[in-house]
Amino acid sequence: MAGEAVWDLAAQRLKQRDPPGEEESQGPNKFAKLAEVLREHEEKDLKLRRQ
Repeated sequence: MAGEAVWDLAAQRLKQRDPPGEEESQGPNKFAKLAEVLREHEEKDLKLRRQ
């Protein structure tokens, strides 16, 4: 359940970062960007839990 929410959030952020028209040229890089977004989200979540 929570994993799905994180995945949806990461996908939304990834879509916001990609300029229109560049989606096809950066196909393989999307996975790297998605991993980066997920990592950022997890880091923020950990910081909030520690406070």
